[in-house]
Amino acid sequence: MKPRWSLLGDWNCTWDISYNVPTEDILRERKSDSTFRFEYKVAHLLQGIPSDTYELKVALPEGASILSHKYEGSNKPTKVSMDTSFSYLDFLGRPTLVFKFDEYLPKIDPEAKIVIEYSLQSSLIFIEPLYLICGLMLCFSIYLVFSKLDLSFGSEELEERLELEGNNLAKKSLEDQPKQSQTKKK
Repeated sequence: MKPRWSLLGDWNCTWDISYNVPTEDILRERKSDSTFRFEYKVAHLLQGIPSDTYELKVALPEGASILSHKYEGSNKPTKVSMDTSFSYLDFLGRPTLVFKFDEYLPKIDPEAKIVIEYSLQSSLIFIEPLYLICGLMLCFSIYLVFSKLDLSFGSEELEERLELEGNNLAKKSLEDQPKQSQTKKK
């Protein structure tokens, strides 16, 4: 008899957990040159469970440029790569650092942290509202253009003129019919 699920740790499953972190405690800004310092304590959500592969992605704001990054801890990542991720109203994409760990044990290094320094122009804060405003203006202008267009194949005056000409042709044909019938009789 074999049970439906493995009972003695033969589980093999993969899932993603993602969440947003409030930045009050982990982000510092140097006002002189618009440089930001991001310090995040690497905390595995499931403290008692080891992972074969653990991937931590840090997505920075759109338009940010990464100056430096480092991992402070004993359990070093096996691979650090840069990627671009897209979210709502992103046009250029968000620079994303991907830290990949193999055989990660969260209890070994509870004080591990990631430090990322990046620069961001203050004017880029308004880029997403600007995208939204431009999109709405485009929709309204397209609506205005199509509402003012006359997509009929002819105007009303042309239709009236054709009706008058049609009536005149019908009268002429009726007048011509008796003359033709009289000429046939002779």
